[in-house]
Amino acid sequence: MSLFVDYFKKAGVLRIMLALLAITVTVTAPFAGEHAVKEGWAIVPTIIVPATVPIIFFVIWLDVLMASVFRADAVGDEVKRQRFATIVKLDVVLVSVMTLSWLPYFYSIVAI
Repeated sequence: MSLFVDYFKKAGVLRIMLALLAITVTVTAPFAGEHAVKEGWAIVPTIIVPATVPIIFFVIWLDVLMASVFRADAVGDEVKRQRFATIVKLDVVLVSVMTLSWLPYFYSIVAI
């Protein structure tokens, strides 16, 4: 448990919130369906979440870019370099899992 708390302190609140949002979006991928529902709570998995997936995708890649820049800037400080390397790895895993879970949905939309 202390490993999780230690990582939570190192990663920061915004990165943890971004990771939780990406996990939530990934979990809702099977409920998206192929047809949009325009009323009731079914709007969330069929319209709102699929619209936010590309935004979250690019925000995570922006975080990867910024963590890489900060890692390159931390010359001589191995603790900071390791911290940002861990953040990059976590972000790449998150975006990979999110992409794999949403790939069938977006493929079904663009497939003719």
